[in-house]
Amino acid sequence: MASEGPRVLVVEDDAFQREALAGVLGDAGFDVVAAEDVASATRALQTEPDALVTDFHLPDGTGLDVIRESRALAVRPAALLVTAYGTISLAVDAMREGAMDVQVKPVDPAALVATLRRALRTRALELENAVLRERLARDDGSGFVAASPALRTLLGQVARVAPSRATVLVTGESGTGKEMIAALLHRQGGTPDAPLVAVNCAALPESLLEAELFGHARGAFTGAHQERAGRFEEARGGTLFLDEIGEVPLAVQAKLLRALEAREIVRLGENRPRPVDFRLVAATNVDLEAEVAAGRFREDLYYRLAVIRLHVPPLRQRPEDVRPLVARFLKDSAERNGVPVRALSEAALERLVAYPFPGNVRQLRNVVESALLMAPGARIEAEDLALPSPRADALPEGTLVEILEETERRLIRQALAACDGVTAAAAERLGIPDRTLRHKIQRLGLRGSGND
Repeated sequence: MASEGPRVLVVEDDAFQREALAGVLGDAGFDVVAAEDVASATRALQTEPDALVTDFHLPDGTGLDVIRESRALAVRPAALLVTAYGTISLAVDAMREGAMDVQVKPVDPAALVATLRRALRTRALELENAVLRERLARDDGSGFVAASPALRTLLGQVARVAPSRATVLVTGESGTGKEMIAALLHRQGGTPDAPLVAVNCAALPESLLEAELFGHARGAFTGAHQERAGRFEEARGGTLFLDEIGEVPLAVQAKLLRALEAREIVRLGENRPRPVDFRLVAATNVDLEAEVAAGRFREDLYYRLAVIRLHVPPLRQRPEDVRPLVARFLKDSAERNGVPVRALSEAALERLVAYPFPGNVRQLRNVVESALLMAPGARIEAEDLALPSPRADALPEGTLVEILEETERRLIRQALAACDGVTAAAAERLGIPDRTLRHKIQRLGLRGSGND
């Protein structure tokens, strides 16, 4: 029975060694596919393996040929080359073709498994950050929908902050569009043509995150065959966006603090500080103040990050944005998938406006795209929307004050809708004085039409 683990293609012409490698990797939890030459390996690549372990000498070519073939896949596998002749020139050629490491025969099983797992983690980081960079490129903020007062206020704050070089901390739940705020800050800043470099800090273990951010010297760790600049250096003159900053380990937090304070970094394996020039935008969906109190986040780093703090409210607190977002997502999804735009019925729109969307704007986008592609009729109806029922036992996110305000806002909005916006009738329905309701409407940014 095949393993549930990552799929690894093993390419080795010697049957005994091929079976031995497959056995070692299978015992380690990998799903192994085996091939004996370049031709069979090329066919096996159609199974889209996560990783590739190939011998150098093959009957109809070399392992470098297999690695080149793997580059044609939509998502390239992590590649390791195995050879009996571990020369420097071969290692350089392998790295140039895309190999992450070179293993010299006889292969140490434990070292091979450890190297393969590290290569897969690196590949996962590259995929995660490619997705983040794609979102930043697609959602540069130019089409940011802001029909609600809360979003219009936020965009005004962005416009005021963007021209400065101040560090910005963007907070908000997952899926609210924090990366779009980062893109807006960069685009509206003084250096829009400079690099915008994005890193998802939650995608890597501590050792790899440190190398990703600060770079490394040649030989700094196993597999570091070439020196590499980190993301701080790549962002020179531009913006470094650190998503999920709350997931950074304490040891790396200390180095982040130094980079912010001294404007210099030290690559792994070096002692020489290197000056860096960047504007930092960080984002988080966790309460950093609570993390500071719990000892999981440095207080001095928190205050360095929160020079300017921008909060993106969840979609359930700004239902005015749902309809224009739906219109935009329908258009974007139709263009991306090559299908005609379809309209939503009023019942479908009302269901979307009323839904709490725990996944926020990202969930709304996915729901709209799914409905556009899967709805059977000419128009998207309410029953075509893939909206799971909110869990009754799920705790809403936010402080007690925010939760109570949100509940109050929803009840008042429902009462106003039932009474055609007449505040006197809505107040009677809610069992509170008309004057109290008017005060709440003003405080919560809602609208009523008075007593007539």
